[in-house]
Amino acid sequence: MELILREMEAGEARAVQSLGIRSFLRSLEGFFVTKPKTALVAEKDGKIVGGFLYAIETRGAKKLGFVDFFFVEPAYAGQGIGRALCDEGVARLWAQGCDYLATFVRDDNVGSWAAFEKTGFARASLPKVAGALGLGGFVKTYLKHLYGLCTGCDLYFAARPDSQAPASDYAKKTGISQLALHVLTNTMLVLIPALVAFAAAGASSAAFSVQQFSMVSLSLLIVFGGAAVFGYIGALISRRKWRYRMPSGGLPLSFIFSVIGGMLYPVAGNWYPDRYENTPKFRKDMGISAILPWLYMIALLVAARQFGIELPILSTMPQIIIAVLLVFRCVPFPHVNLGAVRVFRWNKVLYGVMVLASIFFAFFW
Repeated sequence: MELILREMEAGEARAVQSLGIRSFLRSLEGFFVTKPKTALVAEKDGKIVGGFLYAIETRGAKKLGFVDFFFVEPAYAGQGIGRALCDEGVARLWAQGCDYLATFVRDDNVGSWAAFEKTGFARASLPKVAGALGLGGFVKTYLKHLYGLCTGCDLYFAARPDSQAPASDYAKKTGISQLALHVLTNTMLVLIPALVAFAAAGASSAAFSVQQFSMVSLSLLIVFGGAAVFGYIGALISRRKWRYRMPSGGLPLSFIFSVIGGMLYPVAGNWYPDRYENTPKFRKDMGISAILPWLYMIALLVAARQFGIELPILSTMPQIIIAVLLVFRCVPFPHVNLGAVRVFRWNKVLYGVMVLASIFFAFFW
């Protein structure tokens, strides 16, 4: 039967929401698909098989089209429905006078962000988006939509075809530069609260010596750099092309918890494949890329507790490792990368073992 693309009709919102929940359930995002107010739907064989959920919002004098969710019934995947739905949805948003379009996409949802890139979106750096929407408009967009707070999501942005889109800045960069930026950012999340604590105690910030700075920096390099190396080993096993990068989502939570709350909430960084496959083999490859860094951190935590007295560099690591284990290796949402979801999608029993083992080594070892 011919594919029909049309606006959602009154009384169909619940059915569209249910379809979204089923479509995203494997990655646990389905629980957060809300009942849509406006949506474009794909209809085939007499039923709704896809949804493009959107909202049109004002940002000062600009009109912003925001895509909340975009999905296709799993049984109809691979038939070109998703691409057709995305193309039509984007075209209709431009036709309604939007100046910009934006959406947040989970970093390893390669199928979705590839479709958005083909319709003019780009993974944009936050400063450039703020320049387009204004600081107030950018903050509202980033915080209003749940995925802006999700560690491991990226902000995708598009300007009208007849205008100049904001440059992607460092957002397209991958590899060693992104790994270095990741380690540097997490180092600052640890050092800034430490400097504030020294100042509050009446001590000079200079009291935070070069030696202490070097110790913390080296600890973070061992934790995050080592995890990246083992993630790369897992990537090599799959014989795919992978690149390292640091997503932009979740930065407000990292700042609030780490700098204001004094509890390390690391910024995310991970290896990503260059192409997506909806196959068991692909899910296994993604899971292995997450399991090996987890095993490395468990071993590092044991070593830090066992030899921390003899090797002072190890004594600074347990808190950092425990934060990473409990935040990123156990909780799948809003931490939509760095292990939990990848392992969950691959093998749910193994995911359960990983969670229980993380809790055991964090609190009882």
